[in-house]
Amino acid sequence: MRKIETAEEINKRKQRNQLIVGGILILIMVVSTAGFAFFSNPDTNTTQTTEKINYNGLEFERDQNGLWNFNIQGQAFSTVYNPEETKDIQIGFTSSINDFYNKPFYYVLSNTEASGEIERNIGIYAERTQEICLQGINWQNCTSEMAVKNCTSNVFVFRETSQLNTTNIYKQENCIFIEAEYPEQVKASDKVVFKILGVQ
Repeated sequence: MRKIETAEEINKRKQRNQLIVGGILILIMVVSTAGFAFFSNPDTNTTQTTEKINYNGLEFERDQNGLWNFNIQGQAFSTVYNPEETKDIQIGFTSSINDFYNKPFYYVLSNTEASGEIERNIGIYAERTQEICLQGINWQNCTSEMAVKNCTSNVFVFRETSQLNTTNIYKQENCIFIEAEYPEQVKASDKVVFKILGVQ
C-alpha cells in the first residue's frame, strides 16, 4: 500500500527530480561542447609539421604556398625548388650577385614562371628588369616595342628544348642561357639563383 504524501513532500520530490534532470542536461551540454572543441580544433588533433632542410649552413623552410624560404645575411629569398632538388644540374660558369647589383638585367622569354624565379630573387638587387629582343636569335618572337640588346648586357635567355631530360645552362659574355624542357625551366632557374647567391 502506497504511503500518502503531503503536498510539501510532493513538491520536494518534483524539485529533486527537476534538479537531477537539469544536472544531467548540463552535463550533456558540457561534454558535447568539450568534445566538439577537442575534435574540431586542428591544433589538438593534428600536428602541423613544417618541412625543413639544412643545406651548406642555410635553413630552407617550405611555406603553405609550397615555396622554399631562406635567408642570406638578413635578406629573404624564396624558390620553388630547394638545393637538394637542383644539385644534379650542371653549371659550367661562375657568377655572383655583384654581376647584377644596381645594374639592369633583361630576359628573353619562353617561360614566365622560370623568369619569375630569377626576377623574385635576383631582381631585388637589379636597377630594373625588362623583356627584350636579343640580337642574333632567330627563334624569338620580337615585337616593335621591345628594346634590342646584345650580350654585353646582363640577359637571361629562357629557351624550351625538345630533348627529354636535358638541361643546358651556359654563359656567353653576359648572357646566361637556360635551355630545358618547359616544365624543367623553373628548376633550372632555381639552380641559377643558387649559383648566383653562392648557395651551390
